[in-house]
Amino acid sequence: MEKPSTSQLTDLSIEEIHGLHLKRIEEALTRGDVAMMLSVVEELEEYDHPLCQTSALLGRSRAESTRGDLKKALSYADEASELAALTGLHQLHLDSMSFMGVIYWRAGQLPQAVTALERGLGYAKMYLPDGNVATLLGNLGLVYATMGDFPKALEYLHRQLDEDNGPLAFYNAAIGHLNIGMVYASAGDTTKALEHLERSLEGLQDSKNERAIIGCMQNMAPVLNDLGRYEESLSICSQASERAMTTGDPLLIQGCLFELASVQHIVGSHDEARATLDRLSDHRPLLPLFEVGALVLHAQMAQNESKLDDARMAFETAVVLAQEHGFLDPLSKAYNALIDICKGLSDFDGYVKYNELQRKTEEEIRGAAVHRSLEQQKQRRELEVQREQVDLHRSVVLATLPDHVASRIMRGERVFDNLPHVAVLFSDVAGFTSASSMMNPAELVSLLESLFVKFDAVVRQHGALKIKTIGDAYMCIATDASPLAACTTLAQVALDLSQEHFAWPDGKPLSVRFGMHVGPATAGVIGTERLQYDVWGDTVNVASRMESTGEAGRIHVSEAVARELAPLASVVLTPRGLTLVKGKGVLNTFWLERRQPQ
Repeated sequence: MEKPSTSQLTDLSIEEIHGLHLKRIEEALTRGDVAMMLSVVEELEEYDHPLCQTSALLGRSRAESTRGDLKKALSYADEASELAALTGLHQLHLDSMSFMGVIYWRAGQLPQAVTALERGLGYAKMYLPDGNVATLLGNLGLVYATMGDFPKALEYLHRQLDEDNGPLAFYNAAIGHLNIGMVYASAGDTTKALEHLERSLEGLQDSKNERAIIGCMQNMAPVLNDLGRYEESLSICSQASERAMTTGDPLLIQGCLFELASVQHIVGSHDEARATLDRLSDHRPLLPLFEVGALVLHAQMAQNESKLDDARMAFETAVVLAQEHGFLDPLSKAYNALIDICKGLSDFDGYVKYNELQRKTEEEIRGAAVHRSLEQQKQRRELEVQREQVDLHRSVVLATLPDHVASRIMRGERVFDNLPHVAVLFSDVAGFTSASSMMNPAELVSLLESLFVKFDAVVRQHGALKIKTIGDAYMCIATDASPLAACTTLAQVALDLSQEHFAWPDGKPLSVRFGMHVGPATAGVIGTERLQYDVWGDTVNVASRMESTGEAGRIHVSEAVARELAPLASVVLTPRGLTLVKGKGVLNTFWLERRQPQ
């Protein structure tokens, strides 16, 4: 996709400009062109808009991941996630969390990858219930496949197919079948593996992603070999190799040519295999795995033709390279072949030498398998520990924060809310300071507990929100689309509580005074320990002053509250007159009471 001209961008909205740049980033990503990706990212950064700035950070993360700097990639993705959360860009927040999971996966930090991706699923459920979470599910499936948990991997990959409802659902389904096929192949179920790979290839043929098509063909070849369908494998490898040549991608070309040479050798087409290996050599530098593989193929073909000295030389060269790079499987094959060659050459010393090396290599392979199994078990245990910690954190957070705030905290959000219409109610116990000084600790705690348990019940009953208690003071709020609704909710709370009968430990009546105001405020959670959802602003200050300047057993409200509640027939608002309020001067305030039936 060509870069749009300045004149083309002039009349576009920021969303349209953002969309055009994203298409160019995706195109560059498909080609693996990091320089192009970063060029488009720099263009996005010129637009001072959260949408563009967040996508630019995510673009930088993807670029760094493509060139292998996973630490930088994670840092940029984390920045993108935080900016998206603060600016309410839910889809970009989800995309960032999803990509953080991919980065952890590539870095081998599998429990962290699972945690990031499952957090993304939780976030999508809350903010994007109709959104597309197929990519998250697919990535979770691949992570579990890497952990060796094939049933769990298949569960998520099949869910990916069921959940995908986005504009690219058909293409994503093809990629999903590709991933499922690879997992079945790893699990040893070649029949099901081929079934899904064939469905993937069919779905990908209409796409423009040539690399995905070639990748699918590459994965089909060894599965067809395992099923003994060599002619089909040879045909698909030939097609993949020719298509790979058109991409100019040296690694893709090397992989396809090596796979083709391997199948040609299996079916006995040794001249064709040698010619293919010669073509492979033209694309240097070769990846070490392909270089070792090419040497082994040359050696095997020489051995088949009874050219034992040539075969031995090629196998011994392959052994050196395989040892250097730690390729145990090719090393084992080479030692087995060298044992046979030494037997054919009557080289007893060589036969003994390679038998001993083969024995040690087999032990190393078994040890590596055990280590891999133990590592997978360790990662699964780490994941379980993380889940237990998350569950404990969730239970603590849910016990200390409102549900809607707790769920946001557990998804890693920074919680800051602008509340345009919030009613704030403060209360405290009249004469508490002097009375409490005469009480023992047990009596004091018991009194406050009985008081606030009732307060909590009434607040919950009317759908208000408790904020905190400080000593004998209690603070709650009500938020709504209109100040009238918010005030009505808290008025019911205050009126119900004002008619409750509370008593001191000696049985004497206990009086509570209330103060209430309405207006805009800011709410949020600060810090990481002893989390508390709190509310700040002038509205809170005035409500507190209404309480402190009130009288025992009465509900003191501001003029703003009185104005909202005035139309209600169920309440009586009695002017108190002018009241001196610290920091606000003289204000006109009112007493709120419930209207008694006639």
